Amino acid sequence: MNNILKFRDIVINEVVAVDQKIIEEADRPELSNKIRKLIFFIFREGISRTFHKINSNRNKEVQPIKRKTLLFVSLDNKIFVNFSTQTTLQPEFFVIKNQFYLIPEIFKMEDVEEE
Repeated sequence: MNNILKFRDIVINEVVAVDQKIIEEADRPELSNKIRKLIFFIFREGISRTFHKINSNRNKEVQPIKRKTLLFVSLDNKIFVNFSTQTTLQPEFFVIKNQFYLIPEIFKMEDVEEE
């Protein structure tokens, strides 16, 4: 079971840096033909998930902007980083559901290789 924490509940010395980049690429093909797109998602994800996706995407204005986020914190004179996807710019409202990694120094988002 995953433990999901609000960032403000984590015990740290300070936030050293936050680096964010908006996720712009789509994880699905760009199909202009709506019937082909419907068939693609039915085969890929099933009928119920496809129709749920159709209903959830009807109002694009209320969907939050997702950002790749690097959160650097210090604890006991050591620097830790957390990789996550966030929808807010304010670190105190970040939701953390994975672990922090000990690192020797701070780096930028551009230094991380994409997979």
